[in-house]
Amino acid sequence: LASVVPQSRPAVRATTGGGRVAACRHFTLDVVDAPARLDPAGRTVQVVTAVGTTAELAGDGWSARLEALETIIVPASAGAWELRPGPGGRALVAALP
Repeated sequence: LASVVPQSRPAVRATTGGGRVAACRHFTLDVVDAPARLDPAGRTVQVVTAVGTTAELAGDGWSARLEALETIIVPASAGAWELRPGPGGRALVAALP
């Protein structure tokens, strides 16, 4: 993982499944490889990218379907929502810490 500001390099870990793969004082990055319920609780925008296949997102009064490598921004005000990566796929979820 490269950084344009060397002193802000995030901690990175390898993963073969879901979980946190990077974190620093500026952002977190999680891999989601199974259905999950996320809730920004009004604290942070969440940036979601489908990897390898589609991903479906749904919250109260809204839904979206991402094709592979498409990205969507879920606002902090969205409330709790569901993320469902397609078979064999993953989603990357970036957020403020």
